[in-house]
Order: sequence, then structure tokens, then C-alpha cells
Amino acid sequence: EDKYKNKTLQFDINFNGHNYKIDLAKGIQKNIQYETEREMQRIEKEVVEYEIDNSYFDFIPRNWADQKKNCVLVDIDPNDKQYKDIETMFNMSLSESSDYDYHIKSIKRIQNRILYKKFLFYKEHLEEENKDLNIKLLFHGTKDASKIYASKEGFDFRLGSSYSYFGIGAYFAEKSLYSHYFADNGSNHKQMIVASVIVGESHNMKSTTDSSIRRPPPKSNGELYDSVKGYHGVYGVYSNIYCIYNLNGAYPEYLIDYEKKNKDSSSTLTKKIKVKSKPKKSSNKKVKKSSKKVSRPRTRSTAKKQVVGSSSP
Repeated sequence: EDKYKNKTLQFDINFNGHNYKIDLAKGIQKNIQYETEREMQRIEKEVVEYEIDNSYFDFIPRNWADQKKNCVLVDIDPNDKQYKDIETMFNMSLSESSDYDYHIKSIKRIQNRILYKKFLFYKEHLEEENKDLNIKLLFHGTKDASKIYASKEGFDFRLGSSYSYFGIGAYFAEKSLYSHYFADNGSNHKQMIVASVIVGESHNMKSTTDSSIRRPPPKSNGELYDSVKGYHGVYGVYSNIYCIYNLNGAYPEYLIDYEKKNKDSSSTLTKKIKVKSKPKKSSNKKVKKSSKKVSRPRTRSTAKKQVVGSSSP
């Protein structure tokens, strides 16, 4: 660009270890070593910068914070609507637990450029095929969440177990309590991922299983379903679960740090003590009444005569 502005239309450059002769007047780029030529077109610097900036922002969500690394975690303010929505989702099924309380310590937004770009490109590919994406926010429990959100592969089901409900794939649940049982890391401090999952058109397996599945089964027209869906339980907690078979079909949106605590049973114990104490007081009163009656046998005898006499016509 500087050469053009200075009206230097012919010059040599070195690019990626190769030497070229540039002729801006003819629009020719010539490789000096191999003497090959190719046409070239000058684009104004301002236009190039504009296109680069806009392509970057098209790919990066607008609410993301600035980042220098490929992956960063950004704390979400508890007063933010985003936080409250995820908190509501998380707490919705936890009332089914009778033994524990679950307290959110923080919710972080996961900003992984590589994973998001893969997810975006896969999404655009399906849109080009006019497929219904049916993107859902679902839970995923795991012992070490960092192996997912900080990686370049994301929900890499190739590292998972070969024996599972719907074969080898990435699994997600509608209920957080269901996913909680897969987040067991041996401590009370746990992490759970909330992911955007492209479930598309799901094949509903209901309560049946098939661990031999390696891809979604075909539909009646021969095309494949996009995912598999079923209804299963773990430790008495049942949920709709989804399985996808494409590595780029889900993006980890949020990381929930939470703590499991025993429910406070002091109020329950107090109630039990009060309930037990009432019969004792009632029993004592009966004993006292009984002792009074025994001490006055004539009164009781008279009472019997009166009752007999009153029952006659």
C-alpha cells in the first residue's frame, strides 16, 4: 500500500520464504525462483481492515469479554439476567433431593474461541441443508470439567465408556440433579457444564437402550436423525437425556461451581421432640385422675348407680 501511494508500481518482496516481483500496473505477481506468474488485485487497506474486523465480530459473540488466550472463564454478576436464568434452570430439579442442599458459588461464561468456531461452522453447515437445529441448553456432569471447556475437542466422547444407554456419544440431561450424579469428584465442591446442544430431530428411544449405536439411526426416508433421545433414571432421578454423535454439535456455554451440603435437620428434630413430649404429659394427667378416683370409691360407685337409674324409662 505504501509503494502504491508513493507511485512505486514495480518492486520485489519476500513472503513466506519466497521472492516475488510485483507489478501493480499490470497486476502481476511473479515468483522469481520458479518464474511462475499469477494475476493479483489491489484492495485498499481500509477495506481489508474493515472486512477482517467484521469477520472477527461475526464469529465472536458480542457479549464476550476481551481475551488474549484461546480459552478464558469470565465471572457473571449474580444480578445479571444471564446468571439468574442459569440459576433458575439449575435449581429447578434440585428440590427432588431429600438429603442435600446445593449452593451455587459462581457461574462463569466459557469463552473458548476454537470450540465456538467449530460449533458455529457445524451450525452453519446444518442451516445450509435447511435442517431444524433445535438448539437446547442442557446439563453435563463430569469429574473434571476443565478437560472439556479448556480443550480443543470439547465433549470428546471418544474418551468415554463404550457401554452406555445409546452407544458412544456425548450425553446431556434436562435435569441438573441427574447430571449431578456424574459430577462426583469425591468432594462436596463440584462443577457442572451448561451447554448449547444441537439436537435437531431426535430419535426417541423412550426407556429402551442400545449400546451398539455409533450414529443416529435412519428415518423412513433414509436420512439420519440428528440425535437420540430417551428417558432414564439414576439413583431414582429421572430425566430426558440426549446423545449426539458429532464432536462439534455442542458448545460449553457456562460453568457452574457449586457445593453440596447436608440439609439442616435441627428443625425436624425439634418437631419430633415436641411430638414425643405431648404423650408423656397426657399420660401423667391420666395417672393423676385415676389416683383421685381410686381414693374416692363411694363417688365412683354413686356415679354407676346414677348412670343405671338414668338409662331406665
